[in-house]
Amino acid sequence: MLVRLARREVEDDDGEVAMPALSALHRRPSREVFDRAVALVSDSDVTLRELGMRILRELGDEQPGGRRPFREQTVALMRARLRDETSHTRK
Repeated sequence: MLVRLARREVEDDDGEVAMPALSALHRRPSREVFDRAVALVSDSDVTLRELGMRILRELGDEQPGGRRPFREQTVALMRARLRDETSHTRK
């Protein structure tokens, strides 16, 4: 449910509106949310890929040393995805 709502927020993002569903996902640094975001990052839909990236970017609170949960896995995934990404803007 939150992922569907967050998708709508990303689609309608004009840079000025709060994103409560996306923020709620950020506050749930569970394996389930991480795995769902990872799946979205590889989706054929550019909006879903962007949503996955946005979830991973701020998933969980920063821990001592400025690290977030799943940091190492997220950085490795982002590096791999950036090499393959062809669409850099939403349509």
